[in-house]
Amino acid sequence: MQLLFEDYDLSPIHMLWTSFWSEPKKLAEGWGFADMSEVNIIMAPEGQIEAYNAHPIRAIHGASHFLGCLAKDLESYLEALLYGAFNAHHFISGDPEGGDPVLREKTILVAKNCALMAGGYEYYDFWAETLGLAPSEYVPE
Repeated sequence: MQLLFEDYDLSPIHMLWTSFWSEPKKLAEGWGFADMSEVNIIMAPEGQIEAYNAHPIRAIHGASHFLGCLAKDLESYLEALLYGAFNAHHFISGDPEGGDPVLREKTILVAKNCALMAGGYEYYDFWAETLGLAPSEYVPE
């Protein structure tokens, strides 16, 4: 992570609702390096990429600000993010839930590929929702 930020200025990069920070920051959960609105993107000590609510929830007993795993590691996350952003901009622009079945199917394929690049179908929900698909009970076949 540190080498990536030493070699590149990532702060101007904004893609798929993600904004990179000018440098990584040590947080309680690991190394923060980007955000999505009110969500911090973190590289956990084990290496996986996780999302945390930027403002921990304290009002509800037992509530966690952990939102989920996004990728198995930083390289996989960056690969999926770049692939998803490129496709969202050039090939699947528009609302995939807006009634066009071809656009929806193309978006599902891109989300599946992003999930595979991120490390497997367990990451599908994050990539699908990031690309504008409604939450699903399963990964479409």
